[in-house]
Amino acid sequence: MGRFTAAIAGAVVLAMTAGCSQEIVYREFFAPTDDVKLVREDGSTVGAVKIEATRHGVPNWSDHKTLSVSFMGL
Repeated sequence: MGRFTAAIAGAVVLAMTAGCSQEIVYREFFAPTDDVKLVREDGSTVGAVKIEATRHGVPNWSDHKTLSVSFMGL
């Protein structure tokens, strides 16, 4: 029974930490102009930042839904 409990606990920890490395970075730039020119690390030239979306941490797969489990009223 102890190994079964340890396996369940390990599965729960794995499920909770599986998405911890999520990092999504999306940037869209305006076309470069004579006034605004940014040279990126890779050597490309872009204009000012138009859209930037950044996410860090665990993804919310549940879409803010919850799950309640009850065992014999506890």
